[in-house]
Amino acid sequence: MNNTTGIEEQKETDRLPYWSHVLALIVYILLFLLAVFGNSLALWILRTKPELRTLTHAFLINLVISDLLLALLTPFEAVATFSATYVFGDYGCKMQRTSLYFFYAASILTLSAISLERYVAICYPMKYDYFKKCKSRIVLFIWLFSALIVIPHVYLSEERTIDGEIVCFQFHTTDKTRAPFFWGYFIPCFFLLYILPLGMVTVTYWKAHKKLRELESRLEVNSTVDIAMTSRMRKEILRMLFVVIVFFVIQWTPFEIVEIRDSSPGTMDEKSPINSYRVAVHMLAFSNAVVNPILFGFMSKPFREGFKEVGLAITMLICCRCWNKNFLSKFSLGLRRKENNASFTSSVPTISYVERDWSSSSVNTERRLSVVSSGLNDVQDSGVPRDHIL
Repeated sequence: MNNTTGIEEQKETDRLPYWSHVLALIVYILLFLLAVFGNSLALWILRTKPELRTLTHAFLINLVISDLLLALLTPFEAVATFSATYVFGDYGCKMQRTSLYFFYAASILTLSAISLERYVAICYPMKYDYFKKCKSRIVLFIWLFSALIVIPHVYLSEERTIDGEIVCFQFHTTDKTRAPFFWGYFIPCFFLLYILPLGMVTVTYWKAHKKLRELESRLEVNSTVDIAMTSRMRKEILRMLFVVIVFFVIQWTPFEIVEIRDSSPGTMDEKSPINSYRVAVHMLAFSNAVVNPILFGFMSKPFREGFKEVGLAITMLICCRCWNKNFLSKFSLGLRRKENNASFTSSVPTISYVERDWSSSSVNTERRLSVVSSGLNDVQDSGVPRDHIL
C-alpha cells in the first residue's frame, strides 16, 4: 500500500503545472522559427556563395538540411507538451519518434564525414581527389544507413493510455522482449551512432590539428604567403567544425543518456514522458538546430559576409517600402497643389518659356546671318574665293 502511494506521489510530482506547459509551447515556437529561418538562410548562403562551394561546405549543406528537417518536428513536440496528451494517433507517434532518431543519425554521421574529410585534406592531400570523387556516395550512404538503423523504432514506438492520458513513447516491449531489444538493438545503436563517431572525430581532429602545428613550425623558417594563408584558413575551418561538434555533444548527450536509461531492463514501464527532465532534455536537443547557423556566422568569414548581405538586403527592402510610401504621398500632395494653382492662374494669359526662348533665338540667328552675309560680300568684293573662307 505504501509502495503504491509512493509511486502515485512520484507521478504527481513528475507532471508539469499548467504554466510550464504554456512556457514550453512558447519556447518550442521560438525554436521552430529561429531554426527554420537560420538554417534556410545558411542553406541559401552555402548555395549562392562561390567561395563556399567546397567539399567541406557540401557536407555542411547535408548537416543544415538535417537540422532543418529536425526543426519541422518541433510543432509536434510543442502540441504534445502543451496538451499533456498525444493527439496525432499511433501512426503519428511512430513517424515522429522514427524521424527524430533518423535526423539525429544523419547529423552525427555528417559530422563524422566532415572530420574525415578534414583529416584526409590535411594529413593525406595526395588522396584528397579520390575522396572528392566519393562525395555523392558518402552522402547517399549517410541517409541510407540512417534510415536502415532507425527502422525498428517504427515497431518500438506506440501510443498508450496511462492514468487517463494518451502518451507517445517507447512502449512496445514486454518484460521478456525488453532485455533482447536493449542488448541487441539499443546498445549497438548507442555504439554506432554515438561512441564510434565521437571517437573517430576526436582522433581525426587531434591528428589534423597536430599536422597543422607542424606545418606552421615549418613556415616560421621558410615563410610563404600562399601556404601560410592556406594553413590559416584550414585552421579556422577546423576550429569552427570542432566547436560545432562540441555543441552537438553537449546538447544531444543528455538525450542519449535518458533514452538508454529508459530502455534498460528493470525500468518501470508505466511512466509519463511529459515531465520536467524529459521536456528539458528534448528542448536542449532541438536547440542544436538553432545553434549551428549561429556558430557558422560567428566563426566563418564567408558566412559572416553572407549574413551581413542578407541583413542589409532586408533592411534596404524595408526602408525602400517606407520610402516609396512617403514618396507616393508627397507626390500626390504635390499634384494636388499644382492643380489648385493652375485653376487660379488659368484666366491670366501667359507666354510659355518655350515660345520666349524660340523668339529670342530666332532674332539672334537673323542678326548673326546678316553679319556673316555682309562679311562674305566684302570678301567677295576684295577678290578672295568663297571656298577658302568656308
